[in-house]
Amino acid sequence: MGVKLRVVVVLIILVLLAGVIYGQEAPTYNFGTMQAEKAINIEPGQSHTANIYVYNIYGNRITHVKFSVASAPEGWDVRLDPGLHTVTTNISGELISVEENLFAEPTDTLPAKPDSPPEGVEYLEAGGVDGFIPAKILKVVITPPKSAGLGESHTITINAKATWLGQGGMVILSQDRNFDFTVRTMQEKFTEEIVLQTEAPVASGAGGESPLKFVAMGAGAVILILLILGYIVIALKKD
Repeated sequence: MGVKLRVVVVLIILVLLAGVIYGQEAPTYNFGTMQAEKAINIEPGQSHTANIYVYNIYGNRITHVKFSVASAPEGWDVRLDPGLHTVTTNISGELISVEENLFAEPTDTLPAKPDSPPEGVEYLEAGGVDGFIPAKILKVVITPPKSAGLGESHTITINAKATWLGQGGMVILSQDRNFDFTVRTMQEKFTEEIVLQTEAPVASGAGGESPLKFVAMGAGAVILILLILGYIVIALKKD
């Protein structure tokens, strides 16, 4: 094989390799979340469900998310739905087991909400985003004990850890995020009842007399004294 032919073959191989390399899209990762509510009122012994939404409209890799209860009051029941479970994913022909609560595949926004959304998916609107965002739902079910006192305020923190996998199932990137819920215990049914009534204090002087009466009496005495002094002065001038 001549030198020129070898150079041509090498160039062809390089061009083919470049096509394969540049033909693969560069990985992008997205961990989009929304918290439906942050302040919650619950009656002791009753349950309340708060939602955390996860979406992936800007990435091109599957986002795997594991949730956990980072902090909660002692004796309170806090459950996550879906719970932690294992899924099997196919990465470049290799089956890999992943422990997670949910995953968010790369999706596009939709111009309108579907009439029948898939189970566990809700379509959201967000500022700066055209259309509706398909989001996976994590339900946080909070139940205070019946013995919890009314008017108590507590913070419940849910931690979310997103991971992205590479060849062989290796975690190539992860990100943590916390969601705080301020929970106040109170009766669900509104009632109002006066339990203590205090009479408004009445301003009074000695013997229950109004202080205005004494002011008037004092002013009258001063006028009387001035009149007497005036009479005395006039009498002295005549003498």
